[in-house]
Amino acid sequence: MLLNADSLPELLEDYKESLTLALIDAQQISEQIGLGRVINTAILGAYCKINGDLELGFLEEAVKETISYKLEENLRALRLAYERVRLYPRKGRVCA
Repeated sequence: MLLNADSLPELLEDYKESLTLALIDAQQISEQIGLGRVINTAILGAYCKINGDLELGFLEEAVKETISYKLEENLRALRLAYERVRLYPRKGRVCA
């Protein structure tokens, strides 16, 4: 579960043993670099890092091909979120 938060919400403390959680403060990143409240590229960067299927270089090329508005800011948001996402791996077992 990927959360747009700067810290683990108290509500999820009881579940961190059975869920894989990842946190990224996408709002803070976007505001810091001039994207305002637009968090989509920051979330994309964090998601792809924790998913592990896509390398950062591939993501950067995809953003360059699809985004023209504030391109450098979007690339920076992507990179920062990719680097800063924090992963809290599941420690317990989940019964299906």
